[in-house]
Amino acid sequence: MNFPNLFFLLLIYVAAYLPYKGKVTTDISSGKTLFLSISFLVWAGVLYIFTPHSIFSYRPVVLFLFGTTIFCWFYAPFFIPRLGVKPTAYIQRNQKRYLVQFDIKTYFIKFCEVLFQQAGFLYALFAVFTASDQTTKLIWFTIFIALIHTGNFLFMDEKSAFVFTILSIPGAIVFGFLILNGYILLATSIHLVFYLLMSTYHWLPKKII
Repeated sequence: MNFPNLFFLLLIYVAAYLPYKGKVTTDISSGKTLFLSISFLVWAGVLYIFTPHSIFSYRPVVLFLFGTTIFCWFYAPFFIPRLGVKPTAYIQRNQKRYLVQFDIKTYFIKFCEVLFQQAGFLYALFAVFTASDQTTKLIWFTIFIALIHTGNFLFMDEKSAFVFTILSIPGAIVFGFLILNGYILLATSIHLVFYLLMSTYHWLPKKII
């Protein structure tokens, strides 16, 4: 494990999330939306630049899935509210679960955050956890991601924070495996679809659920 690189990664996490965590709502201004989005993209760029020996796959099917996911992500705030049943009671009880409200500004911020998160995963796998074998990398990476997600207990209700922490474990294994084999675009697509499905679920008619 490269501890200086781990410290560098944690500093970037703090810098990126300090103006963001627990401070985003659907009435966020356009200026703050732009600031947070650019901030995540800049920090993601820094991590990409300083990630050594990373590999990327640009197979047509991967690019197609990534492009399709982006289209669905940005179309969802216009489509889901027309198709589904607004979960007013849930939204009132969970104001910080802003993705459920399908506001385009918060979806733009979240998209940039996911790109930043994936850049952090890439850096962790190639610059922090420097073990030669893939299994050891994945074990340390999974532990790291689970520990990072416990920080949600500071910003979410306990139930939601617990669920996200538990789900981060299989997520880390899947993302880690894909990224180590060059499929970061596929990992990003899965990451976005996960958030999209979690949010869409609350808009389904009760009869379907």
